[in-house]
Amino acid sequence: MLNNNGHKSKLEIKKYDISKPLTEQQQDEVYQLYKLRYSVYIKDLKYEQPHADHKLKILKDPLDNTGHLYGVFKNNEAIGTLLTNYTKHSDLGYYPELYKMHEFANSSYFDSSISTKFIVRKDFRSSNIAFKLACATLTQQSEDNIMYSFIDCIPENVPFFVRLGFKVSQKNMSHPEFGHGVALVIELQNIEELEKQNSLYLKHYRRTVDMWNRARIAA
Repeated sequence: MLNNNGHKSKLEIKKYDISKPLTEQQQDEVYQLYKLRYSVYIKDLKYEQPHADHKLKILKDPLDNTGHLYGVFKNNEAIGTLLTNYTKHSDLGYYPELYKMHEFANSSYFDSSISTKFIVRKDFRSSNIAFKLACATLTQQSEDNIMYSFIDCIPENVPFFVRLGFKVSQKNMSHPEFGHGVALVIELQNIEELEKQNSLYLKHYRRTVDMWNRARIAA
């Protein structure tokens, strides 16, 4: 894709661990992601968010401090973001009960995760940005040996997650901040089940691993 100057547009997916020191550039990028959250959740969707800073027009989350914050940037401009938190590293607040994580993950509870604040800027929602971002985060979770990954969404977005390989775990869930929604879970290490579902994430993961292996051989 070309920008207005005739140069190829640059798309990057980056990961930040807020608990660790960030460079000045990383701090600026994270701030962009907080601004994007505010723009979508407060301005576009009119959600009431307890941690919103209406003066700075940013939206932080206490879970940021112990999670992996992902950002999608096009030509250095934030266009998408997602936050993942691992059970073994985070106090997930009301989410374990909300998602019934103990019930679904059982003995693998401490090898499970949640994904929240999944946002793509309005003018990119018809693109494949959401797919790329979701696959990037799921790939990282798989590499980190996460067994069960939980998420929720509005009913209209359920088909997107099902195609990735998620299964609906609760059809009628009441989120304390966002109201009615649907909870889903994906078994990242259950390859047989993902194959049965014709998981688009699994296909992406295999292509990615194949490219990694080819790069290692070439090196």
